Amino acid sequence: GEAEEKKEDDKMDVEEKKLEDVEVKPVEEPVEIGEPGTMTIEDLRKIVAKEEAYYPSYPGSDNPYRDGYFVEPPRKPRPSYLFYQGIYRSYFGKRHPNASLPHIMTMLGESWRKLSAEEQAPYIQIANEETASYEKEK
Repeated sequence: GEAEEKKEDDKMDVEEKKLEDVEVKPVEEPVEIGEPGTMTIEDLRKIVAKEEAYYPSYPGSDNPYRDGYFVEPPRKPRPSYLFYQGIYRSYFGKRHPNASLPHIMTMLGESWRKLSAEEQAPYIQIANEETASYEKEK
């Protein structure tokens, strides 16, 4: 009856409000992951920025750990190879669909060692930036 119709109307109002409150974010172009050694520091920053923040922030605090907003210590910064591994694990997985995870990890390690110092530089730079954040947080 009438009570059911009222419930339906209330549901509609709630759904409409939810849609109105949603912030429309511009669609970012996905970062093209090319052959190992072809990523720029800008590409890496875009990929890392899409992840959840490695160190949480708190409004109005430049060091939420020191200020007591977070009681657990900040996680240790990731080494450069972990950034490489995180980006290229799925790359190798797609190119070798029947390979086991240990085999993919072996391929990742070998490809990392084959990169020149210049090709490893963006990963080292982003790891150094995270280390600087860690030093500030702890």
